[in-house]
Amino acid sequence: MGATENDPFSQSALAEAFENGWGVKKSFEEAFKYYLLAAAQGFSIAQYYIGNCYKWGKGVEQSKEESLKYYNLSTEQG
Repeated sequence: MGATENDPFSQSALAEAFENGWGVKKSFEEAFKYYLLAAAQGFSIAQYYIGNCYKWGKGVEQSKEESLKYYNLSTEQG
């Protein structure tokens, strides 16, 4: 399974590659997209990173409310 086949670990790994420019052109927008796919499947690490994206405005408009929402989801997942 891969990032395009609903594997949240792979999606999160691809997001991290885009966020840091590891082997791909750095893109916060693409990173956000793949973190969001993984987060929607309950992957707590991706939910935490989505919270960071909203907190710092990386790939998405900054939003304190959305940031807190995803941080809370992440802690609920464990």
